[in-house]
Amino acid sequence: AALARAAAAIAGLLHEDVKAETEAILGQQTRRAMLWAALLTGLAMDIVVKLLGDSVGTAATVAGRWTFGLLFLLPLVAWLAWRRRWPAGDASPWRRIHAGRALLNLGVAYGLVVGLQALPLALVMTIFFAEPLLMVMLAALLGRQRLARGPAVVCALGLLGVVVATWGDWLRLGAAGPDLWIAALVALGGALCGALQTVVTQVHGRGVSSASLVFWTTAATALATLAALGMAGPSAWSLGARELAWLALVGALGTAFSLLWVAALKRVPARVAAHVLYLTLPLGALAGWLGFGEVPHAVSVIGSLVVFVAVAALEAWPRGRSAQAGTA
Repeated sequence: AALARAAAAIAGLLHEDVKAETEAILGQQTRRAMLWAALLTGLAMDIVVKLLGDSVGTAATVAGRWTFGLLFLLPLVAWLAWRRRWPAGDASPWRRIHAGRALLNLGVAYGLVVGLQALPLALVMTIFFAEPLLMVMLAALLGRQRLARGPAVVCALGLLGVVVATWGDWLRLGAAGPDLWIAALVALGGALCGALQTVVTQVHGRGVSSASLVFWTTAATALATLAALGMAGPSAWSLGARELAWLALVGALGTAFSLLWVAALKRVPARVAAHVLYLTLPLGALAGWLGFGEVPHAVSVIGSLVVFVAVAALEAWPRGRSAQAGTA
């Protein structure tokens, strides 16, 4: 009887181990699936904005993306409030973190749309892929992190890669005017705003829930872009049902990307997220080639590779104690 009880106990422990291991594997697969879903959703949003092209103006595209995004977020916020999962402190929009994020988000939104409307998809991906380099440089300038000589050289080379990639696209188009370079600068400004938004969130966003950050940033951005659209005149916001449907799709994809990305970053290691993020460059180049016939110039490929290597090297760079103390 004692042997039988011991055997039963061992069998129960083995069952629990198998069950726990199975749940851990399924949980890890779910987290990775969320990360992949965020990546593909963001790429799909960029492709839809690219498909719209000049048929919808920049102001209408940005306003539509964030207004529909706000409409899609409202049911989620109502559900969180009903289930009492919305902290009382997050109910107020009058926080500096929300105003700062919304202001920077305007730069990101307009920079991305201007870039997608005027530049090849692969080049826009390259420019925004350089955002981690800009974030490290901004953190150093703001005194949040010490920037050693090695990482500084890597960041400089990465930004040089952006210039080389843009130059390659200028060579591909032949007699391209300054509009291409202006659009590239606007897109780079959007990436800079995105990097600064990340730094501001890391410094001042502690104690504020992710849902609150996403919702109030979306709400403020939607109101500001609607005001800008109204000042642009009826010619800017006179849209048909087809254009509104496409903008609703952009808003849905953008909202899904924001929620999936924030949720995934809370559940997967930063290095795993970085490795998945690396695929944005080849996927963007492939989508631009198959969907829009944008065959990149050899110089653009070299520039994109330089940016890719710079970001990968920066992620793999050993962080010393002084750098970690600076970000505390």
